[in-house]
Amino acid sequence: MVDVAALNGVPYPDSLLLYHVEVIRLLSMCTGGKNNFTELKCHNLMSLEDIVSLIQHKQCLTLVKSVYVDFLTNCFVETEMEVKEVYSSAAVIWNLFANFADDIEKAVDTECDEDDPNSVHHYVATSVVKLLSDFFRSVFLETGSRPKIHDLERFNICSRIMRGLLRLVEEKWVKQNKTGYQASIADCMERLRDCLKARGTGLPIELSGLLDRSLERVRNASKLENLKNNLRRVREGLSVHEPGTGTVSANGLQGNLSRDDQDILDGLTDIVSEMDTYGQPLAVAEQSLLVDVMREPEEISGMQSQARAAFDNGEFIRKLVRHAKDVWVSQEALCLKILGTLTAMISGVKMSVDSEYTKENLALRKDLLRRYFTKRSKIRSVHARRDDAVEIIQTHLNEKGASDLVVDLIMKKGSDAVFKASIELGIALLDGGNSVVQKAIFSRLVGAEGSENSLLVFSEIISTAQTKLRSTLRVIMPDSGELDVSADVSIQRSPEPAKAEPTRRPSVRPSLFSPKSASRRPSLVGAEKSPPSPRSVRQPSDMELPIDVDEDDWEAKEEPLPREVAIMTVVLRFLQLLCENHNSEMQNYLRNQGSKSNVNLILQTLSFLDCICGSTSGSLGLLGHYVNATNVGLIDQTIVTLTEFCQGPCHENQNAIASNEAEGLDIIIALTLLDIKPLQDKAEDLVLGLKSNAVKLLLAIIESRQDSENAERLLHNMPVDTLVDKIIQHYHANETKSSEAIGAAEDNDRAPLTPREVGHAMFILAHQLAPYNPELEELLKPGSGQTGLRNEALSHYYAQTETIEIVRHDWTMERIVFPVPPVCAYLTPETKRRIFLETELDEQGSKVPDFCGHTDVLFKEMKWQKLLRETKFVYWISQRMTLWQSLSSDVAWLLNIIVALYYPFPDSAPALSLLFSNFLWLALLITAIFTVMRPGNRKFLLGFLVCSLTRSVYLVGPETTVRLLGWLNLGLNIISSVSYAGNMGTMKNSLRDMLRTPRFFYDLSLVLTCLAGLFVHEFFYGFLLFDIVYREETLYNVIKSVTKNGRSILLTAVLAVILVYMFSMAGYVLFADDFVLEVGHKKNNTLATCEATALGVPCEATGNDFYDEDEELACTSMLTCMVTTLVYGLRSGGGIGDVLRKPSFNDEYFFARVLYDLLFFFIVIIITLNLIFGVIIDTFADLRTEKQHKDDVLRNTCFICGLERSAFDNKATSFDYHYMREHNLWSYLYFMIMLQVKDPTEFTGPESYVAEQIKNEKLDWFPRLRAMSLSNTETLSDKVEMRAIQKELLATQTLVGKLSEQLAELQRQMSEHKNRRDRLKLMPGNHMFRTTASDDAVDFPLL
Repeated sequence: MVDVAALNGVPYPDSLLLYHVEVIRLLSMCTGGKNNFTELKCHNLMSLEDIVSLIQHKQCLTLVKSVYVDFLTNCFVETEMEVKEVYSSAAVIWNLFANFADDIEKAVDTECDEDDPNSVHHYVATSVVKLLSDFFRSVFLETGSRPKIHDLERFNICSRIMRGLLRLVEEKWVKQNKTGYQASIADCMERLRDCLKARGTGLPIELSGLLDRSLERVRNASKLENLKNNLRRVREGLSVHEPGTGTVSANGLQGNLSRDDQDILDGLTDIVSEMDTYGQPLAVAEQSLLVDVMREPEEISGMQSQARAAFDNGEFIRKLVRHAKDVWVSQEALCLKILGTLTAMISGVKMSVDSEYTKENLALRKDLLRRYFTKRSKIRSVHARRDDAVEIIQTHLNEKGASDLVVDLIMKKGSDAVFKASIELGIALLDGGNSVVQKAIFSRLVGAEGSENSLLVFSEIISTAQTKLRSTLRVIMPDSGELDVSADVSIQRSPEPAKAEPTRRPSVRPSLFSPKSASRRPSLVGAEKSPPSPRSVRQPSDMELPIDVDEDDWEAKEEPLPREVAIMTVVLRFLQLLCENHNSEMQNYLRNQGSKSNVNLILQTLSFLDCICGSTSGSLGLLGHYVNATNVGLIDQTIVTLTEFCQGPCHENQNAIASNEAEGLDIIIALTLLDIKPLQDKAEDLVLGLKSNAVKLLLAIIESRQDSENAERLLHNMPVDTLVDKIIQHYHANETKSSEAIGAAEDNDRAPLTPREVGHAMFILAHQLAPYNPELEELLKPGSGQTGLRNEALSHYYAQTETIEIVRHDWTMERIVFPVPPVCAYLTPETKRRIFLETELDEQGSKVPDFCGHTDVLFKEMKWQKLLRETKFVYWISQRMTLWQSLSSDVAWLLNIIVALYYPFPDSAPALSLLFSNFLWLALLITAIFTVMRPGNRKFLLGFLVCSLTRSVYLVGPETTVRLLGWLNLGLNIISSVSYAGNMGTMKNSLRDMLRTPRFFYDLSLVLTCLAGLFVHEFFYGFLLFDIVYREETLYNVIKSVTKNGRSILLTAVLAVILVYMFSMAGYVLFADDFVLEVGHKKNNTLATCEATALGVPCEATGNDFYDEDEELACTSMLTCMVTTLVYGLRSGGGIGDVLRKPSFNDEYFFARVLYDLLFFFIVIIITLNLIFGVIIDTFADLRTEKQHKDDVLRNTCFICGLERSAFDNKATSFDYHYMREHNLWSYLYFMIMLQVKDPTEFTGPESYVAEQIKNEKLDWFPRLRAMSLSNTETLSDKVEMRAIQKELLATQTLVGKLSEQLAELQRQMSEHKNRRDRLKLMPGNHMFRTTASDDAVDFPLL
């Protein structure tokens, strides 16, 4: 059927082949669209296996392939009925996809003939791409039997297709095609990526990055092309004229708009979008200028002196504020305009600070400044953008009465619009935690008459919102329509719809997760006959998972929030900002105003959270149906506000939330542990943010608590096994997606949360609760007892979590658990070792001050190392800095050994025996093998280098070998310099700054020395050996022993020269004739030439004797006398007397000469020179002692607190555990780095305290000679004694209680006896009762 000759370029014959092709094309067209009957008929004509086999045939023509692929698309893929064999076939469809991958690669690798409609290029760009797009977009792929794309073979096929499409979309003929090849290929790639992600199988990171960039380019090109087309259509639509006239025809324009109205509107929309993109920064610049004008209108050019006086010192803003107070009732619109203007002033400055100014922005702003302001100094000061510009404007408005305006309008509670605008102005004033505005508002609330009304207003708004929520709370139940839960109901999900029974809300509600809460609500009459609800009888699975609801059965009505509820967002935000930065005065004031009309906004906010999450309906199991996309932002804001109420810490607010009778604590725990579906499936980022804030609230409740009360409350309401399971689940959730998000988070500080980060927050919560629950502590331990997935997750979180101890302002110690910032992973081991060894002690014996001084440098190095990872080659060199330095030193030694042995170099290579030659070849082969097996091992590299050099000396000669070694050493020194610059971050500095770095200057000197050895003389290589002094600490200390006290040694040497000068004068005057020295004179002036052999035979002179010996006087002048005394006197062991003429006893100056020699020997040789030697020796001994002490401190003293190892003897905590876990110095560094990268408004109480201490350059927060483990040990012994005393007191109380009971009984009996006697006295003497009573009288014991 297939014409093989056509493959070789022979044209298609008019034969049965063309007829067959047209028939298949006709069938394909018949099956297009919604025609189930025709599709079934075609299925019976040809099976899927036959079609795929034909397409895969090696000799199948491209024309035939094209029509059959189109037929397969229309008949089997793009259909309304599910063809199971297409989506579940094990081999057929995926074999076809493999063939598609080959065709795509062929289309990319060959040149396209645009005139040939039957080429493989057009076949791939049309038929293949359409089938792939329809296949991966099909609804049956989502809901039917799914193909196992995660299999390795099929995943590789998808990867091949994706790589081929990425190359195809960049082809020139694809980009130039007018029928949309590029857009269809991009759509196909996007469909394939979405399909892979939907099945949890993401693309490799590098492929995903290429895909994103390619799709972005296609979108930009498509947008640009659409913009051009729309502009053209707009011009065509507006250029319809009446024939013969010059006016536009309304009918023609209307007709054209009727025809292309949507395209015209789209084109105009794109134009507006592009103009907005360009004009938005300019608008920001102009708005920032208007803020400056309103702030200081008196500086406007041309303003008269009278006007300047009226507006001086911010009077314009003050009058504006005062006017808003006066007209808020009569002219509400004007008041709203003023409030909006004041709010816009702050927002405009904030936008200008946050945005990046371009040249156009700066030029516009500068030009406007010149037009508005007259003073150049004012222009320069205003033109300079400051980071604290927002705070300056906020403070300025506060000084002019803006904060008082906010409080007044809140207290008066006018219309909803005015109230909301005033709250928004308050939010703008407080944004960022402005402490000045906070104090002003607090003073206004506390000091003004009737100011408590403002909190009453907030209380009424919260109550109104709760009432509205209870009246409108609804949820959609399966098979039963909409269920109103505004009345309190209990809901049970069962196979048959259960009836809702009205119940009564109890006064005290137990925990959602408490196993003791079998009955959550009191029983009613007849309640025994009603089926139990999930809230009344706790099912075993309720603790683990929420009720999982299918989106097709259960839906939540996501209607807009009522007006009464929506206003709560800005109210809660305002309350949060009032307490921002842990404003303890405001936190306590919101809870207790100390007045008769006291309102507790803390508990009311908690009750609002309880209400909006649906707990009033008794349906916490259905939490996901009350939390939806409409109210999740409000719930999130409520949780954030409650968190700010507690942080600082504010212990009273913590206790109020933790001990509240409402189910607020249960709601918070439920939001943390339960799956919030279906919102979680639709908007996972919203749910993750909600869970993260819920965890922060739980941490705030137990923040800085010295007792265990709140922690035990949390543990009582929280199943610890579920908490650990959720930690593991979040770690492994969407691992591919999370890994990509983690990479994005490193590049962008504002990247969205990932499940792994939320799991880390839960882990920190569990870590803080673990000391109070042994079961939780055991579950959190990674080890052999855990499964692989659990162990992996827990090990990861333990590695990314650190603990430190700090000292608070009241000298109490506190433990902080925090996540390690990702940037800290880039701290290199070399830097850690350098900081650890080189940090110096201060006068008080602490290393903390010097350590804190390195924080900024280390942070910059971390950020540089992060950037360095992007340059693979430089990073590969930099991370092996120690190896390059060691190899450079080794090569320098080998090079100088060869120079010492063979210089001057012979003309030819030395001879070598065959046995030794074979031995060298064998050694070279063995070391080469070991070097390849262990490329990073220095010993193997050195052995290979030695064998290679030895072989080279006897193969090419020592001179060539030295030259090769010189080039190698030069390269190693250059690489070492680059690696140091890469590690330290000096590579980004200028050359001048780099030369100021001592280490880089030293490396540069080594490079210059190597160049001198290569191009000047080989003897320069000898200077490279001094590198051993820099590398070896012992030799460095030897040199340092001379240089450390260099001034003392120099002064002593000056004294020695002075003494020599004095002795020279005495010798010149008295003993000039005794300075007789034996000298040698050269016979000729030219040096003898000689030839040296490789064996080092000494030179022989060419003439007679080289020197003549003679005697001469050496003290003929003062200069020669002094030089002789200095040179020969100091070098002689006995002093100057060893070189002078030996005197005779008969000499006139014999005794003077003896005295002269002895004085020189004792004063100069023994005393002065030994003074110099003593200084050097003592300095070396001090250095050695200092080194030993330093090593002892490093081994036996805590770096942070300074406690010695002996302090932990016989204690529960060992010194090693304390040093590595409790007071790890890198943990403190990571904590200080975290304070720099974290948003200050997100600080917890301890973090704010430490940040303030660091800002004020105080180190009081570091524990000094203190540790919580030692304090706990002492506290434990005290507790034992206290328990013993308590037991004795309890026994004494019990005994006293028994004695009190006996005494009371005795008093009762005595009283009864006395009353009986009194009654008997009133009776006659012979009465029978009186006689009987006297006979029956008893004696009462005293005890």
